Amino acid sequence: MGPVASEQIVRWLYAGVVGPTTRIAEPESVQWKPIGNVAAFRELLRQPAPPPHPASKAASAARQRFFWPLRKPYGDIVLVIGSVLALAGSSLIAQGKADWDRALESVAWPAVPGRLVESRRACSSSGSGSTRRTSCSHLLRYEYVVQGKRYEQGRRSFGSDGAGIEAWVKRYPAGQTVQVYYRALDPGDAVLEPGPQHLEPLIYAYIPLLLGLSVTMPLGAWRLSLLLGSLQRALARRRLRRAVGER
Repeated sequence: MGPVASEQIVRWLYAGVVGPTTRIAEPESVQWKPIGNVAAFRELLRQPAPPPHPASKAASAARQRFFWPLRKPYGDIVLVIGSVLALAGSSLIAQGKADWDRALESVAWPAVPGRLVESRRACSSSGSGSTRRTSCSHLLRYEYVVQGKRYEQGRRSFGSDGAGIEAWVKRYPAGQTVQVYYRALDPGDAVLEPGPQHLEPLIYAYIPLLLGLSVTMPLGAWRLSLLLGSLQRALARRRLRRAVGER
């Protein structure tokens, strides 16, 4: 390899591409010897590397400030959070897809008469003091008979129509006779309102998935590019040392 200017060899020395044992041949010479034995570079090897240029130092500091959230340990925390969001979104979407498929299947389910055993507003509290929270829901329970066997179920529909609890209690008063649609292969799986019933909220499951992917994919690609860059530089240094005759 060569010829190579002395200034380039100096830059390689400071960058660690070549070292004192790297063999070179001076102009008009066929004898290869270590850089440390060449008078022109012997004194240079005894001196510390010069400080970086102020502009280069400022640019490096700016890059570090910009990318500090992506470096360890912050980058690892961001990756974990993004991965959790992506997994949570994927799980919600998978569950929503399963509910959607069952809702479509329920349109063709057979029906039998049933009776509403219970239909009321049910509330529960958690926490204490200022953190005490109360949540209420529509408690529904109905019974029906399929081939002489009695079943109980509490599902009103696949999804929600957004009506309030009082409206649901009024629509389904206890003791009322209703049509129950059940799954032929599993009669215990039943519903009062077959078909997809306002499953639009499942779209919100895509929000954590997209947020997670928007974090993990760019950060993962950046980390991968750093790794590949390091490998490429290591291979380049290895090839260069072999080319200049390092033993």
